[in-house]
Amino acid sequence: MTKLQDVVGRFDLKDKEDLIFDLELIELAIQMPQIDYETLLGCRKNGPSHDGNVLSKASRDYLVTIGAVARVVVKNEQGYNACTYKGWHLAKIYEFLNKIEPYNWNFADGTE
Repeated sequence: MTKLQDVVGRFDLKDKEDLIFDLELIELAIQMPQIDYETLLGCRKNGPSHDGNVLSKASRDYLVTIGAVARVVVKNEQGYNACTYKGWHLAKIYEFLNKIEPYNWNFADGTE
C-alpha cells in the first residue's frame, strides 16, 4: 500500500519552504476536479500539447495560473502546453488521494 510519504517524501527531512510547497499541493489536489487532473495528465503524457489538443481550455488556463502547466514554444511555434515539475507532483498527489492507479511517470525504456 502506497503511503503519502512515498509520494511526497519524508516531512521530517524537509525544510519549511518544501513543507509549505507540499501542503499547498495537497490542498490543491484535494480541491481539484477530475477534468483538471485529466487535462494535466494529457499535458504530461502527450506534452507539449498544442492548444487545440488539450482536453479543456478552461482547465488548462487554471493549471497555468497555479503553475502546474506552462505555455511553451515548440520549434519556434507558440501555442503549446507542457506539464511543469509542480504539475507532475500535483498529479501524483491527486492520484494518491483519489486511489487512482498512477500513470507510469518514469518510463525510461520508452514504454508506458
